[in-house]
Amino acid sequence: MLSEYNYHTKVMGCDFDMIFIANSVEIADSYFTQALQVAQEYEKRFSRFDEQSELSKINRKILSKMSDEFLDVYNIAYNLYKKTNAKFNPLVQVARIGYNKSFEEISKEKDINVELKNEQYNISMDDIIVSQNKITLQDTQELDFGGFLKGYVVQRIVEEIKTEHGVIINIGGDMYVQGRDEKGQLFSIDIINPYDEKQSINFSLQDKALCTSGIYRRKWNIKNQKKHHILNSKIKDSAQTDIISASVIHKNGVMADAYATLAVAEGSERAVEFFKAHNIDFVIICKNNVILMSDSLKK
Repeated sequence: MLSEYNYHTKVMGCDFDMIFIANSVEIADSYFTQALQVAQEYEKRFSRFDEQSELSKINRKILSKMSDEFLDVYNIAYNLYKKTNAKFNPLVQVARIGYNKSFEEISKEKDINVELKNEQYNISMDDIIVSQNKITLQDTQELDFGGFLKGYVVQRIVEEIKTEHGVIINIGGDMYVQGRDEKGQLFSIDIINPYDEKQSINFSLQDKALCTSGIYRRKWNIKNQKKHHILNSKIKDSAQTDIISASVIHKNGVMADAYATLAVAEGSERAVEFFKAHNIDFVIICKNNVILMSDSLKK
């Protein structure tokens, strides 16, 4: 008999929540073990805060050969960079505006006493030299794949564990939903409204990613200047935006995550125009609790 099994832990600096539909707790436990292993492998490889991660070593120019996994993620980033005319840019460094350690540590400080590094630095991906599996970053260049990595990982987990029944993998609000629940019905998903959780947006989802980016949680002050983690590549600083949170539904986890991030950086007018032109489902919550969404999600 099919049942729903729920799991919770932490990974990649975020809550890691999983739902598995399975015939037994033993099967569900095996799915959880596989899912956690995949997530931890990507965290170990791509963490900015681990000096021994592959990403950190490449950024510090002490490693030039990329693993196949790193090359795959890098190529995704480069394609996004080209597709968005450099608006999506993994070379823009949030560490230069204070996010230079885990958010758990940053959140404990009322005001971060660091010197803002606003000097010019190279954010052209076309200046990076890649030959087969070797990569050479230019002076001042550092990569950060946080703008889409969780969306990538949640889908990779679903693909890796090959569950027979329904599954939801959720890392910090970026999720992939596959299959159906224990009753054979579509999973019911809520997008939380930061202004009022009673106004959450509910809909059904199957075999797609739902990724959310927002500026209402990961924020901090530096010398009384308000900062958040979603950057505008033109100014190399926290985006000045009317969007509080943007959620995107897409069959591809990378695209859902990247588009949600880009929407916040671009603002609601450009984001809505883009989503409607490309027939992408979205929910955008703006300042003053203005809610915008695609027609297909309206009840």
